[in-house]
Amino acid sequence: SGANTTHGENALPQPSVVVPVIDGLSELLLSLALKDPKNFLAESAEFDLSLIHPIAADVLSKMKAAGPEFSLENISSALGGPQAMAVEVARLRTEELWQEVGEKEIVTELRVLMRTLRKRKIGSELSRLEYDIKAAEAAGNTAELTVLAGQFSQLTQELARIENTV
Repeated sequence: SGANTTHGENALPQPSVVVPVIDGLSELLLSLALKDPKNFLAESAEFDLSLIHPIAADVLSKMKAAGPEFSLENISSALGGPQAMAVEVARLRTEELWQEVGEKEIVTELRVLMRTLRKRKIGSELSRLEYDIKAAEAAGNTAELTVLAGQFSQLTQELARIENTV
């Protein structure tokens, strides 16, 4: 029968460490937070961590819980394997990307990135609502259509507010 690819001389190498895959925006936010924890804490007070990858959200929630006393050393012991790997990748990215970037630019990047994440979520919700509206129209369900149109309107207004935020 077929060649054995898990044992023997034809075995494929197995990874010794599995690095979690975190979307680029979540990783970018994590790297900014590690670069400038003080400004991350100040800028992210109202930020919804559910907008980012769960591993990055977990690390950032630990940073927020630590508050102004945050240091990577303080929370490292509280991080599990995937979180520790995500922090290490973000820390390396911090050294690479933000090494010569000043505090003012970091704050600007934080604001732009958090706004982008909010817009991404609203865009996704608007797309879902668009399909639901089409289904309600096809079914002739005017009550459902009214509710969905109201939700769509609220989201477009929220998107406009985000767009107009400096």
